[in-house]
Amino acid sequence: MHHYIPIIKTTSAEIKAFDNLSEEIKLDVLPLFELTKDRAHKKNYPEGRLEKALEKALNAQKSGKMILDLTSHEDLINSEIEELFDNTNGYENWCNFIKNTKITNRIYPTIQIDADQYDESPEDSKKEIISQVKKLEEMCSKLVLRANLGIEPNELITLIGFICEGLSNKKNLLLIIDAEYIKPMTANGYAADISARIKQISDVYKLTDFAVSASSFPKSVMDANYGEDHEGEFYIEEVSLHEKVSTLFSSLNIIYSDYALIHPVRYDIRGGTWVPRVDVPLERKVFYHRYRRDDGGYIVAAQKTIKDIRYLSVGSWGNEQISVASEKRPNGLSPSFWISVRSNIHMTTQALRTRQQ
Repeated sequence: MHHYIPIIKTTSAEIKAFDNLSEEIKLDVLPLFELTKDRAHKKNYPEGRLEKALEKALNAQKSGKMILDLTSHEDLINSEIEELFDNTNGYENWCNFIKNTKITNRIYPTIQIDADQYDESPEDSKKEIISQVKKLEEMCSKLVLRANLGIEPNELITLIGFICEGLSNKKNLLLIIDAEYIKPMTANGYAADISARIKQISDVYKLTDFAVSASSFPKSVMDANYGEDHEGEFYIEEVSLHEKVSTLFSSLNIIYSDYALIHPVRYDIRGGTWVPRVDVPLERKVFYHRYRRDDGGYIVAAQKTIKDIRYLSVGSWGNEQISVASEKRPNGLSPSFWISVRSNIHMTTQALRTRQQ
């Protein structure tokens, strides 16, 4: 049984973080790969190639189970992804895409839902969803519904009803309730909303497998309630959120999920605005050291990190990169590289933490 689901977009930084996990940790977690357009070779493929995004995911998780999903972020979508959202013939394009991976025994596909079709014609929506579910269940042992909090509870109940009509066994469904970005000190409010949804769904449909996901990592550590210029510390709110929800449902399987300590919405860092920073995720907190290039940049930040009494290595690739940088030999000087370092340490830490639960 998996205890941790990191949500990972197939962007370079996120894939690098997962790819550098130890094989033991990779088999311990159930990654959800959110397929995005591939940004490499933009000259020849200006839209990006979906096959490259899939290839990245499959290469990163060579033997373990994985969830496959499609991104909904406009700047990461291309025409190939849009075609996979098409509801025609029971989401035939998406079902064929999963089939063509030829490793359906390792894939838990997400169930695609066309919200516009549901709003216009619930009956047509029901027919296409049921058809999709039946086709996916024939190929895969587990299906996944990823639902954010923008879906009204009663609408979610209706959609799950459609899905259950198509399933041969309701135990083959995993529901991920995704709170997306949550601010500091908001876990209680989100926990109340999510718990109410889980109770209603489990009462009506007797579902037993859920995951609760969120990310409290900010767009900028200089945002309110996070940190200061040179250093800072803040709580990983999603850990608290999961604990508050899971303690209410001892008879259900409530899996911990997060965005691998990355802000849920991708954004480009403008040239000259990035201050070199080394982030260190612990089980429940993150601390960082941040120094401008003229003040020593990543090397000084890494040296301060190693000397910090809070620093604890979990033996990950990310920890190795901090050690190397502290010796004045950093392997990367880009924001993307150090995002990978942070995310890699975090996933290792949370895999070890949840393993003990």
